[in-house]
Amino acid sequence: MLRYVKPAVIFALTFLVFIFFYGVVALPFSIERISDLKPILYGYENDPPENVYVMVDAKSGYTLYAYWAYWANHRKAEYEPFAVIYNPEGKIYAFITREHWEWRVKFTGIIQENNRVIVYFLAETHTPFNTYPPPNTTLIYYTPIITTAQPEPVDWWSLAGLSAKPSEALKNAVFYSMLTAIMSITLLYPEKIWRLIT
Repeated sequence: MLRYVKPAVIFALTFLVFIFFYGVVALPFSIERISDLKPILYGYENDPPENVYVMVDAKSGYTLYAYWAYWANHRKAEYEPFAVIYNPEGKIYAFITREHWEWRVKFTGIIQENNRVIVYFLAETHTPFNTYPPPNTTLIYYTPIITTAQPEPVDWWSLAGLSAKPSEALKNAVFYSMLTAIMSITLLYPEKIWRLIT
């Protein structure tokens, strides 16, 4: 039984370092912050979304909140996507939306209040815009529903120009976890290592 303790320690340390550098450790904290960072939504009084879903992802210090506003009975059921990406310092890095099937990304001039983006849903089409709402709109009160599956696949990281950052996170995760494994083996099996090198 004791002979499995050292390998288990090596594996646990290596695994923890890997998930730390890849960004998995940040996910629980990012999910906890949804209520503090959820967008401020505006729409028309008789036309709020039935639900708003959110998928959270974190890589290389960046955190993604991908939202899907859902209307069940508007000619047909429809989802309107938008996303907010926060940088490693916790500030808004990008706002992504889709306007008539064209993706738009804002890096500057993002309308926000207290680090929360403002989103206005256009009448009829429900297109989400990052702009101050017209006077005849109302604030939408909602609780985002956490999901791990999006209604359609979207590569948010590429849209924000961060596709290299997640791969950088993977490279760092592999490098530092392997370094941890080597150091752990060296510390836990010094006699065997000494025999190998002499």
